[in-house]
Amino acid sequence: MDKTHSVFLIEEECEGCTNCVKNCPTKAIRVHQGQASIKEEYCIDCAACIRNCEYHAKEALTTDLAEALSGENNIALIPPSFYAQLPPEYNLKKIKQKLLSLGFAGAVNVSMGATIYSAWLKNILSKKESAEPLISSACPVVVRYIRLLYPELLDLVVNYDSPLEITVKMINNELKNKFTDEDFDFYFITPCPAKHTAVYYPPGKKASLLSGAIGVDDIYNPILKADLDRDSTEIQEYLNNLEQGFPFVSALAWGKSGGEEENLNRSNGSRIIKVDGLERIKMVLEDLENDNLKGVDYLEMTACPGGCLGGVLNIINPYQGIINLENAISKEYEEAGDNDADRQATAANIIETFEQPEIMPDENKAGSFETALARWQALEAEKEKLPGLDCAACGAPDCGTLAEDIVDGFAERVDCIFMLRQEVEMLANRMSELVGTLPPAMGRDKKEDADGEK
Repeated sequence: MDKTHSVFLIEEECEGCTNCVKNCPTKAIRVHQGQASIKEEYCIDCAACIRNCEYHAKEALTTDLAEALSGENNIALIPPSFYAQLPPEYNLKKIKQKLLSLGFAGAVNVSMGATIYSAWLKNILSKKESAEPLISSACPVVVRYIRLLYPELLDLVVNYDSPLEITVKMINNELKNKFTDEDFDFYFITPCPAKHTAVYYPPGKKASLLSGAIGVDDIYNPILKADLDRDSTEIQEYLNNLEQGFPFVSALAWGKSGGEEENLNRSNGSRIIKVDGLERIKMVLEDLENDNLKGVDYLEMTACPGGCLGGVLNIINPYQGIINLENAISKEYEEAGDNDADRQATAANIIETFEQPEIMPDENKAGSFETALARWQALEAEKEKLPGLDCAACGAPDCGTLAEDIVDGFAERVDCIFMLRQEVEMLANRMSELVGTLPPAMGRDKKEDADGEK
């Protein structure tokens, strides 16, 4: 299966109901001949179609757990949101022990990378002079959404690795220095399909060092059932020592919406807005695009409602997840004591290592001004002809999108039931007119003429 996307359609389950069509934030889905299809160039793997399909015809592609366990030096990366999925007695130590029992050579907390990201961002915000806000690059769905629909705002997206990529790069470098003759495979435990896509097709950035991403829903039961019967490995002991240098407990808040803001502590008086859910993100981006957003320094944006706790692959609902995560943070703080605050300097010392090149606009949107203008004019002309009812009976989400499909050659005007009815009515009227019409060379019946003269 093509790994440029991790959301896919199960055709035999699709009923052609158009729920996914109406709820897709990028209008990437069409229904033709009673069957949905995804326009891959517009899909951002946000999983809105998975959430809204009543027939379970949309699913997420993630790395098979057996595949991840087949290697020797396989490292599991634990996201902060994963704490909220497990029973209260599962602290970081127990989660690692369970992962080792499953067959991983080591496990590490992604919060390490979050502390570095936060330290870098504090530094940037303290020097920021522009009145425009910076936008977080931590959520791959948000980055893809901006690339696709708001390319003029790309300059505001921070050019820095996500916490996940920071963790992978750092751990890979450290392990290679320690175990010089070994190669390592890194597998992220993902709450959403977009993080799996980012393994193979990062949004506008360089290739990832990750080998795959395992869905939370796939690893949840195996972790609960795993015995604590495996001794710690040399790799795990090394990772534990490395992890001790980072304030990972405070970074666990990254698992929820507002976690970035908590870790930044509104540094230097920075004004931060947290936005979760693509509907809210769309509103904020449109205000930003129209210069209606003032006095803001940073936008923390997560596509899933509630942040990563709202990921479609999670087991626990995000509302319960918030309580679970906050309880887990409190327990980890009790164990870490004051050391967590003392470790902030470690993250601040290595922040320059992970800067990224500029994120480029989506190539599907590229083109000359003349081409864009001609297309816009054709679109406006086509929209004038359509009824504007946005009923989705044509298989597109609204009349504007149908107009785009017509201009691009993917649909016809009569796909609209109202336009079809209009065409049929015109044809019926024309046929009615033609019924009494004969070619000029054909005369009328002479008997009829004679009867008429009488």
